[in-house]
Amino acid sequence: MDENGWKWVNNESYDTLGLPTTGEKCGLMNAAKSRWRDSDCSKNFGFVCQMDNLILVKENKTWEEAIDHCRALQVDSWRNNVNPGFDLLILHTEDEFAYAQSIVREAQTDEVWIGLRWLAGRWLWMDGETDDGVSMPVCPANGMNCGTLSEKGKQSRDCVGRRNFFCFITF
Repeated sequence: MDENGWKWVNNESYDTLGLPTTGEKCGLMNAAKSRWRDSDCSKNFGFVCQMDNLILVKENKTWEEAIDHCRALQVDSWRNNVNPGFDLLILHTEDEFAYAQSIVREAQTDEVWIGLRWLAGRWLWMDGETDDGVSMPVCPANGMNCGTLSEKGKQSRDCVGRRNFFCFITF
């Protein structure tokens, strides 16, 4: 932590409400309680290295089948009952978008399914957040209610089309 708040080791800001601050400069996660706390930086604790939470699945499935596939994935090596789930990819930041676009060229289809769908008159991500609407039609053509990603950006497509897809680890 510095005068501007909490930061990751790569200097990205980390803003969270409820992170206790007792004046210490380092933070740690109590995985058993799913809680953050600050700590003296000279103390030794276990650590987790960053891992890529994005999986390109090179199987052709419909949007719904892709969701089922992602949600059926499991990670067996997690400890302390912290077992993440998987879902279709959600893209909320420019960095996430750019990273996914850099990997999409490895797909066996020109576009891949992402966790974006037209519902109740708006584009929604799998986590319920609305999409900013950039590059997505304000009112998609009939049946073009599911989102894809290609090297060119996001598109709306018929949900029954078959293509590769991105799963990501949710915590």
